[in-house]
Amino acid sequence: MTKHILIVEDHPIVSVSFARIITASDLNVNCQSAATAAKGLAYLNGSEFDLIILDINLPDMNGIEFCKTAKSRVPHQKILAITTVAQRHVVEKMLDAGADGFILKTSDIEDILEGIRQVLNGKQVYLGKGVKDLIKG
Repeated sequence: MTKHILIVEDHPIVSVSFARIITASDLNVNCQSAATAAKGLAYLNGSEFDLIILDINLPDMNGIEFCKTAKSRVPHQKILAITTVAQRHVVEKMLDAGADGFILKTSDIEDILEGIRQVLNGKQVYLGKGVKDLIKG
């Protein structure tokens, strides 16, 4: 069964690259993209997604607020944060907001795909390779 993923990312090169990497993988997915938080949240009004891949730095709302809003509308919505911000307090705030995983954009492709697999398969929280070290402090 095809899974539906929404990529909320304001940089077109990044969202297109993610979509290509994900659809070229062994995951059976269909990707849609939104360049702003407002567009991403609007998609939730009429569509269901198995996963949202969420950038933390968006032009109109930060990813933490997006995550809180999305989870309040769709409590079972799975969200995987992906960012360049490698700071422990950001990871903690994102997880407190309800994110199901956190990966750094500097991760290798296999780590990104493994995070997607794990979150789609119901692993409670997935932390990418570099994120685990941040949490340990």
